[in-house]
Amino acid sequence: MIPTSFPSPPIGWSSVSVGPFTVHAYALFILAGIFFAIWYTTRRWVERGGDAEVVGSVAFWAVPFGIIGGRIYHLITSPQAYFGEGGNPIEALYIWNGGLGIWGAIAFGALGNDPQHARLDIDRQHCALLAN
Repeated sequence: MIPTSFPSPPIGWSSVSVGPFTVHAYALFILAGIFFAIWYTTRRWVERGGDAEVVGSVAFWAVPFGIIGGRIYHLITSPQAYFGEGGNPIEALYIWNGGLGIWGAIAFGALGNDPQHARLDIDRQHCALLAN
């Protein structure tokens, strides 16, 4: 029988305290995904004749926009915990407690990189080919 999902790791793996800071496993995976995406996209961009620094320049704006967009999407789709009865609106800012929506991250990340494409005179069609 083929499993249809990966089991969750033990609860003890969800975070590690390092001095006064708590490092969450999901944050490490998000960071690993960001670094991998930048590395891999840079490699593909250079293979197609692009300047290696362009991807990092675009990511500098796209990543924060994506994180903010992911949080906004989460707040729109799950408002009760923050704005409903017994909710605490200030907790909407507590991104370290989790709550990111991928569709908001993609949409806002695209908004964040679009001005960079124009500023750096990058052909959007050339960028779309990197997905192939």
